[in-house]
Amino acid sequence: MAFNFFPTNYKPLYDQTRTRGYISRYHKLLSEAIVKNFNAIHIDVPFVSNVVDSWNAYTSGMRLITFDNKHTSEVNEVMYDIGNYLHHIIQSTITNSDSSIYAYAPLINRDANEELGHSIVTQNFYIELKFIDQENVKQQILPTIKNVIGIIDQINKDISFVDIGKMLYSHQMMNYVSIDEIAKLYPLLSLRAGVNQYVATNGPTAVQGLYKTLSNGKQLAKGLPTCDDYELSTVLFVLNKTTNSVMPIVKVSPRPNVELIKKQLILDLPNALQEQIYNKTLFDESKGSSQTMGIQIFFSNLMLINLHKAHLSEVVHSAWSHEFIKYLKENKIEVM
Repeated sequence: MAFNFFPTNYKPLYDQTRTRGYISRYHKLLSEAIVKNFNAIHIDVPFVSNVVDSWNAYTSGMRLITFDNKHTSEVNEVMYDIGNYLHHIIQSTITNSDSSIYAYAPLINRDANEELGHSIVTQNFYIELKFIDQENVKQQILPTIKNVIGIIDQINKDISFVDIGKMLYSHQMMNYVSIDEIAKLYPLLSLRAGVNQYVATNGPTAVQGLYKTLSNGKQLAKGLPTCDDYELSTVLFVLNKTTNSVMPIVKVSPRPNVELIKKQLILDLPNALQEQIYNKTLFDESKGSSQTMGIQIFFSNLMLINLHKAHLSEVVHSAWSHEFIKYLKENKIEVM
């Protein structure tokens, strides 16, 4: 194998003792900030074994790990994606309209390629909010991203026991574009390459509509999450300067109403999942839209960037091949 994603002569700035200390402290501060800023209740979630997000959705042929309880088929859609699960919980059990829920959960990517810097396991924060203003869903997306970035920036300023450069993603420097605009700017590039180029040139960028079928008829991917509004879902990408690669750190996604979920099922879900019974548990037609908004913080990516690391193995506990671990030891790179 060739592990070419490591920069030439790469040497980690921080050993694993300091790395673990930073990650542990950051996790604690971020959890506290989520509770405070979103009036969030912590819940435990299952070990999620299905990764289809705005970034790896560009990869064709990804094999999903689906859930198919033969005895209670109506829960299958709930367990299919963590967004579905949190949406179900907040709709069915959280009666306080001012409360939200959050979880810290691992994800499995069964097709992760360690040669490309991937990890089988990644860690993420998930927050599910109830809408206060359901009439202006689109207008709430950017303020929500700015709110999350404000939280992250404050924590980055507060953590001082590690002599690390302050990684700030100030919303004042953030760009906001649609995937259609990027496609027009870079007609000769793939969508992924176009996003990479735009972020590398312009800095942190919130890209809206990554999931949707583009106006020119090109469809991004099959098997996208049921729980996201494909057109309004927005992801903030930043540049990891250590590896010169673009990574997502925050996603905000309004949940679709009944009519939209039916339309999106026709567009993007695998045939096996289309056969399941929808709108029974996730989307109660008697409630109309009854939308919530999901927030995902790509915690592993955030730690990778903040700590100037080159590979997820340095910040995530996961399974690695013998050859890869041997490579790390030979190059004095400590695996998490």
